[in-house]
Amino acid sequence: MESYGRWVRHLQISSFTERVSGHIYGAISRYTFSKPSCLFPALRNLRIHSLCDISHENLQFLPLLASSPLSTVEIKKFTDSYKVHVASFLHEISRLHPAKNHPVSTLYLAGAFGLSVLPHLKGFAGISKLTLVHRAAYFYLENLQCFTNQPLLSALELDLSTNETRGLKPSPNNVVHTFPHIQTLALRGSGDHILGILRYIYGERLSQVELNFFGIGAEAPTDVLRACIFRCTTMTPMLGNLQLSFSAVTIPKDLFSPLRDPNLPLRSLQVKSHLIDRPLFQALFQDAGEWSDLEVLKLELQSIKPFRRQLDVPDLVTLPLLCSFFPKLHTLEIYLCHPNADAAGIEALLRSQMQTTGQSNHGLVNLEILFLDPSSVTPFAMRDITLAITTSRFFNYFFPNLQHLDIFHHQQSEYPAWKDWCRGVVEMTTNCKLLTR
Repeated sequence: MESYGRWVRHLQISSFTERVSGHIYGAISRYTFSKPSCLFPALRNLRIHSLCDISHENLQFLPLLASSPLSTVEIKKFTDSYKVHVASFLHEISRLHPAKNHPVSTLYLAGAFGLSVLPHLKGFAGISKLTLVHRAAYFYLENLQCFTNQPLLSALELDLSTNETRGLKPSPNNVVHTFPHIQTLALRGSGDHILGILRYIYGERLSQVELNFFGIGAEAPTDVLRACIFRCTTMTPMLGNLQLSFSAVTIPKDLFSPLRDPNLPLRSLQVKSHLIDRPLFQALFQDAGEWSDLEVLKLELQSIKPFRRQLDVPDLVTLPLLCSFFPKLHTLEIYLCHPNADAAGIEALLRSQMQTTGQSNHGLVNLEILFLDPSSVTPFAMRDITLAITTSRFFNYFFPNLQHLDIFHHQQSEYPAWKDWCRGVVEMTTNCKLLTR
């Protein structure tokens, strides 16, 4: 066993229901205690995909792994009846490894925590990323206190999106927990639950917040979303990157109003949602005025479905106007209505701009566009070649500083000719830029 165990670096367990004699576990335990030695001295990664699929008798092997120099520990699917074993294992790791030399840097736990499991993390001084997937009726907010003083914890992910989670249990003192070192916070769940967590977290160095909304909850939907966004602007003085994902959620028109505060250091905004139509798009990004400091804007669809009607989303012609509201924007990912046969409209805009204001000098450097098109026409006609040429001229004129351009058509997997059309536009844009240098 000793000659084999020293080579094991990765251990994954899906199920373990075979009967193993308790005498074997006892003999191994006595051997490792008497040496003293480590059963797997090179073991770095432990992944248990379902603790519930390990018989209670075989859980005796867990303490035998605690002395290994584990850097990644992942334990999934443990219920109330198993959490005492998880707590005992975490306690053994803390006991056997001094805080200043604690090996575990990444910890992933998915199950029923209660109040008995997470307190054992206080000894995990080396942890940098902690992911908790809560699978029980109530999440206890006082658990947040268990890892507020982790000196290296930079990323905290908390998932409350499962159907088991019915609510949050408040802390006895109802205090806001300060995380002095955390830089990234990711929350998944209903709007009610996300807001309940945000209200009790303050991060002095927190620069990136990721919120993934799965429904809203019992409170008024728009009020919950507004409160979540506003809390993001007050829970940290260093918010630079905000990532939002909405699933089956209606987005209010004034949702982003708090993000326009000139004192907010926000530089990057990413939004993944259902299709944002033209009126909502204008309300979110244009009606309230300029985004003076935003440098990165990424808009992504939750899913791309066949479109059976005319689309009311921004088109290519409106892109220069949109970018004028973001004077410092250097990276843009967006979906637009495909210009289709509107080469004449694009050409008219080009001529008008040339005659009145001259060439734009917007600083956009990276542009990625997903074109949405309800039609199923493939681009073989001469008008589509003309459109491609006009589109490339459009990019070069309005975005002369462009260095990276990617274009996709939402039907290019069904109609490969659209992929060729998009590639042609990119190549013509690049070649035209080279010729004008």
